[in-house]
Amino acid sequence: MDNKRKYLLAGAGARGLNTFAAPILKEFSYNSTLTGLYDISLKRLQGAKEILGVALPVYTDFALAMKELNPDCVIVCTPDYTHAQYVIKALKMNKDVISEKPLCISSQQCKEISDAAKKSKGRVFTAHNFRFGPAMTTIKKIISEGKIGKPLSVFFNEKLDRCHGADYFRRWHRLKENSGGLLIHKASHCFDLINWVIGSKPKEVFANGKVGFYGKNGPYRAKRCRECDKYKDKCDFYADLFKNEDSKKMYLNAEEKNSYFRDQCVYDKGITTEDLANVIYSYENGVLVNFMLCAFSSYEGIDIIIEGTKGRLEYSMVHDTRWFAGNVTVFGMEKHIGEKIQLYLINEGVKEIPIPRAEGEHGGADPAMREALLGSNPDRQLTNMLATLEEAISAVLIGAAANKSIAGHKSVKINHETIRLA
Repeated sequence: MDNKRKYLLAGAGARGLNTFAAPILKEFSYNSTLTGLYDISLKRLQGAKEILGVALPVYTDFALAMKELNPDCVIVCTPDYTHAQYVIKALKMNKDVISEKPLCISSQQCKEISDAAKKSKGRVFTAHNFRFGPAMTTIKKIISEGKIGKPLSVFFNEKLDRCHGADYFRRWHRLKENSGGLLIHKASHCFDLINWVIGSKPKEVFANGKVGFYGKNGPYRAKRCRECDKYKDKCDFYADLFKNEDSKKMYLNAEEKNSYFRDQCVYDKGITTEDLANVIYSYENGVLVNFMLCAFSSYEGIDIIIEGTKGRLEYSMVHDTRWFAGNVTVFGMEKHIGEKIQLYLINEGVKEIPIPRAEGEHGGADPAMREALLGSNPDRQLTNMLATLEEAISAVLIGAAANKSIAGHKSVKINHETIRLA
């Protein structure tokens, strides 16, 4: 009798294939079976089968896929605004769910998922992989051990450069109705990490944000790069995204049926997702946070400062994004790639803390997360790092509160019991 755990992948894009489908077929084949693929685009599904190199059943009807395949767990890697509908459908069938982050894009969707989970035998896991990176687990350990005393404030600066950052404005993320904006799609990683490290619930949020660089601010404008002969020699953001054969199969070849263009103009006037935002919020335990996100930074990186009663933790990272499409860069930044943790301890001195090395995507975070999610006997320390449903909701609520604050120009309070914003 085959006791392997059966998975259905919903969403046959790059993240779903690379992070979950391919690993299930390879390193987790000892305990797992990928029973099939679901996507709204048959062309993309056909391309996905070619990329994976296996003859899997494919479906454009989710209900039919669930009925015929009867998976133990559904992996949701569809566009963010659709996560909730697939998570809830799976829960109603008492199936486990692994959702790509963010769990969803609004407080209302959070409430609907929470209500469905309470009535279901299924469990919900959210792929908050940021927790699993060696630097982040080191920071968590330092704070938990009280090395800098009781944390009082957090400064977090998320810098997305003009290759990685720009990519969000080529895709469906460019519209807030699809992604919740970067304060949910991207910053939910950061908010979840801060929640996890600080060990408290966010209470009140105030935010500012705008489309300050992309969208209407650009000097050139077209529908997409592929059709932009007029400006391709002038525009810093011109890119041929289909030189890669896998991208052709997943996106270009599927355009005719689903009208989704992967290389849309970053200067489209219709862009609604902010590329610059500042979020100030407080926790129930009194910790104050200042979060900054810039999606057109001169270089890619993260700065984290945690000030405590006994000292200060500083983390800095410069990331290599040269594999992204685009030609906008600061010459020589490759010499500065790396990360560092330093402690400034009162009456002790300055200490540099070594960061363990790990291989794999996102600095080793993805393989560790996969082991916790998919492995037969993962280390308890790994499984304890998985984001609970309540924690995944909390990360979304900060971003949703920030969006509401930007729209209303006032602070927004989070009620975790009712999952409401006020």
